[in-house]
Amino acid sequence: MSASALKEGAKGGVKITAIIVASSLIIAAGGGLTYLGVTNNINELGAIGLAIMVFGLVKGAEWSKVAIEGTAKNIKEDLDTSKEYRYVRFLPEYIWITPSHTKRIDIPISNSKAKSIRIVKPFGKIPIQYGFFSDTDK
Repeated sequence: MSASALKEGAKGGVKITAIIVASSLIIAAGGGLTYLGVTNNINELGAIGLAIMVFGLVKGAEWSKVAIEGTAKNIKEDLDTSKEYRYVRFLPEYIWITPSHTKRIDIPISNSKAKSIRIVKPFGKIPIQYGFFSDTDK
């Protein structure tokens, strides 16, 4: 697992913790209003407190769902490495053809990375010369 995916997981944990604290505070405020309403015989205040407590529960669940889905999406994006790789084609940019099967000519290369030239014989007795030159310094 990558470090950025772990970081996203930790951020998701912090979000869930903040949501739990916020919804607990809302529920506690509703509980306080309910207590004041019941002890002072104010039924409307008690009902408002109960409504606030239910609101805190519902909103906490909604916020948690959004936070979990967002964290899962971010982790999935971080673990998807297909966006970071580029398509590489393995077709030659230049081709030299010689008239002889036995005599090999040297390819005129003006690149300092000419050490990567290799000779292979994949077609029986016909020698083939190929090379790879990176377009980056990596």
